[in-house]
Amino acid sequence: MLAIIVLFLSPLLTHPLSISSSISRRNLIASASTISILSSPAFTPSASASGKLTDSSDLLFSTSDLPRDFIKSYIQYRPILQFSTDMFVFDILPSTLDPNQWPTIAPIFTQNSARAGQGSPSKIERDFTNPMRILRLAVPPEDSDFNNLQIGEDRFARAMAKVGRIVSQAGGDIPVEITDKDVKAVNEGMEEARLGLNLFISTLNKSVNLNELKLVPNKGETYPRSKIRYLSYVKGLKQCQNRGGTTLANTWGALMVSGTMQESCQIPDANEYFYQ
Repeated sequence: MLAIIVLFLSPLLTHPLSISSSISRRNLIASASTISILSSPAFTPSASASGKLTDSSDLLFSTSDLPRDFIKSYIQYRPILQFSTDMFVFDILPSTLDPNQWPTIAPIFTQNSARAGQGSPSKIERDFTNPMRILRLAVPPEDSDFNNLQIGEDRFARAMAKVGRIVSQAGGDIPVEITDKDVKAVNEGMEEARLGLNLFISTLNKSVNLNELKLVPNKGETYPRSKIRYLSYVKGLKQCQNRGGTTLANTWGALMVSGTMQESCQIPDANEYFYQ
């Protein structure tokens, strides 16, 4: 299941919005502005007649004193970040906390090798770290309200790297024995990753004066998003992949922007999934 979730995220993160240390803040924001921004009324998410939250984009543009380029980046990447958080809650966290699942989950922590020494980022980097970095680089540099974005991103990245080193041993060509020490270290690492991701999200919510992005709950607490809708969305993405194959999969980014993907695959667009 985890292997196909990339269809939702990778087009936006690998073309043309992939980033590297050599890309400036200006170039990053310029490339981000090429993607269409979906918008409809409501600054604070409000309940519609159906009880669902409504989009905050229009009034965020008209009311907030934040730079428009940052608002565009926030609107573009909020569904991606929330989808990744759903993935963390519903797929990654349960799998990493079960040592029997480590061989299955291990590939998401490793980079994919390619010819000429060029490798692609791991799924964790592509679906979590890259969106976090893009949002962080888009914030006004002088605005201290966003300072914890860097702390949260670093905390999450370090913790997941630690978890990945241990879990990947179980999924390698020569699997190693899993010890109680390994299990404890992975559990501690996932808790640290949860806290880092939550710090990033809560800082973002507070800075834009919204409470749209949902946090990863503590153990025993309820996550306020639907696992059924998540699994249904993932299933729809897989059906789209099977229908079009790898060639069509490379065009998903453009299809999502144009609306063709929703019409041909019968799945909701990113914002409809976000506001559930």
